[in-house]
Amino acid sequence: MRLLCGAIAAVLVLLSACSEGGDPPPESRSEERDPDRTLSVSEIKDAMLRPANLSDGFEGAFTKGVETSPAGTFIVAASDACEELWGPTQAEQYGDLENVEALFFKSDLGPFLHQHVIAADEATVTAELDRMATAIEACPSYTTEEPDGHRTAVELHQTVFPEVGDRSVTIERGITRSDGTNHLYGGSTTVFVAIGPHLMILTATHYVDQEQFATGELEEIVETAIDLLEDARA
Repeated sequence: MRLLCGAIAAVLVLLSACSEGGDPPPESRSEERDPDRTLSVSEIKDAMLRPANLSDGFEGAFTKGVETSPAGTFIVAASDACEELWGPTQAEQYGDLENVEALFFKSDLGPFLHQHVIAADEATVTAELDRMATAIEACPSYTTEEPDGHRTAVELHQTVFPEVGDRSVTIERGITRSDGTNHLYGGSTTVFVAIGPHLMILTATHYVDQEQFATGELEEIVETAIDLLEDARA
């Protein structure tokens, strides 16, 4: 179980509502939207996913930086590009900006969904998506090591995922966690989405021989999350 819990932590860290009647029709809503308006933290929280938006069995909670990786975890034998891309956690990377995180799960064995919405500006969001668009070429694989010797090997892969939001980049990871004797295998898909001056990051994680997201489920979740955020900006 300790190996599994550590793997959950490693994946998460390597990452990285509407009213009745009075709503305008979708076409007028889009015309009224201010493309430069940045949502406040409270507005983002109201627009985050809830378990009711997901398939049966999911639970969830807001988090303040998913710092579940053991203190002292570091990237080993990696290039400078890997250090720059994946060394900082999402909480560290975006800590100076207004942001909200939520973690959803069906059980201790998964599957897991991590949602992170960052309020910035369009230039910052564009630069981050540019960075992620070349991440696989810049750093196709890397390994992290924890103070107790547990290692997690990560391989990045290109994946086919629909273009969503104003622009999106999707990265898939294959994960192998080892304590030197036992191995645990899994994977994750991370979708980086630009929505005006906001960056939304959704990471779906699963482990081999455990429950996984159904075919097409992640696409539906991403679309729902985008709709909620866009409605909040209307």
